[in-house]
Amino acid sequence: MTKIIPSVDYLRLVFRYDPENGKLYWRARPREMFKSARDWRAWNTLYAEKEAFYSKDRKGYLYGTLLGGKHRAHRVIWAIVKGAWPEGEIDHEDGIRDN
Repeated sequence: MTKIIPSVDYLRLVFRYDPENGKLYWRARPREMFKSARDWRAWNTLYAEKEAFYSKDRKGYLYGTLLGGKHRAHRVIWAIVKGAWPEGEIDHEDGIRDN
């Protein structure tokens, strides 16, 4: 199965990046993203404006799942800030993997 790479527009729709603390937060999602009003209300109640992608993988990088694929937070942040997914490997300048 091929991992779906979300568009930058989609990332900007579902995440808010806070450059002050380097964290991603889920945005409230519009009703049309859900099959039912109940699912829409439930998702937004549980996740909207809460921190996203805070699990650590075995290498110490923060990651999360989006559209059925696992993505590292620093790559998602790069895409949101730069307007395109990074090509090849990128890493943290300070070497700290979970910031």
